[in-house]
Parts: sequence; structure tokens; C-alpha cells
Amino acid sequence: MESNHRPPLGAPMSADYRRGHTGWQPVGGLGMAASVLIGLVALLAGLRTIAVVSGRVQLALLYILLYVVALIAAAVVFIVWVRRARANVHLVAGQRFAPRQRGYWARFSWVARYVSDVWRASAPDGHGGERLVMAWWITWLASKLVPALDRGVADRIPVAVVATVLEIAAAVLAIVIILRISKWQRVSPV
Repeated sequence: MESNHRPPLGAPMSADYRRGHTGWQPVGGLGMAASVLIGLVALLAGLRTIAVVSGRVQLALLYILLYVVALIAAAVVFIVWVRRARANVHLVAGQRFAPRQRGYWARFSWVARYVSDVWRASAPDGHGGERLVMAWWITWLASKLVPALDRGVADRIPVAVVATVLEIAAAVLAIVIILRISKWQRVSPV
């Protein structure tokens, strides 16, 4: 027997509610929280790089610490948001949505695949844009891989700046994706 009773905002859900809950899961608040945290991570990445470039080591260490804390928080909130948004897919798209088959690359990039699936299912008909998801994923990966290229480079500052610019670009793309999907999923289907 399914109940429409929801626990009060902020109250922990009972195990029975979690197990039997197959209804709409709002994503707007989590999407906004994820966007703010991702923006904070990008800001701290920029401040960290500026501190490193200017030789302010202690300030750079403070920014690194804050960056790590914000990054962990952003990752947790983003993953919960993706999970909720993906749980709504069958309600948003119904029978017209079929998740993509899992390939080798999907094991490595499950987050990008999930976000892409949510985008395809949530987007209004005729609204493309999966390239935005792919651009985000490639930009984010590049921001993490570029620092590996600085081995043997005499001046590491340009590499750090490029990695930071890519990280900020990836953050902006992620925020756009989160806000669009959250907007599309704002109204629960009847």
C-alpha cells in the first residue's frame, strides 16, 4: 500500500518510506545547493591558483584546504542530485525513455552517462543539448588530466592556470546543466 504522506522537510525518512517510495523526488533545492557548491569550488580553485602564482604559500594552503572541503561537499550533493533526477526519469519520460546500454566507457564515466540519460529524458521534445553534457565531461576530465602534463616542465605556472581555467569552465557547464534539468523537472507529472 503506497502512501502519499511525506516526512516533514529536513526530517529523516523512515526505512519503510525509503523502501516503498517510487514517486516524484524534487530536485530543485538540491540542484541549487549543488550549483552553489560547484561555484564555490570553482572560486576556490581560482583563488588557489592566484595565490600559488603570486607566491603566497600560506594563503594557497588555506585555499587548498577550503577547496578540498568544498569539493567533497559539492560531490556528495551533486551525486545525490543526479540520483534523484535519475529516479524521476521514468515519471518524466515514461515509455519513451530507454537508458543507454552499458559499454566499457560507461564504467569509467558513469556520472556522465547518468547525467546524459537524465538530460535526454527531461528535455522537452526537440530540445537537443547532449553536447553540453559531453562538453562538461570532457572539460572536467581535461582539468584533471592537464596537471599530469606538467612533469618535466620547467615553469608549471602556465599548466596550473590552464587546469584552473578548464576547471572553472567545467563548473560553469555543470551549473548550466543542473539548473536546466532542475527546471525541466520542476513540475511533477500528473
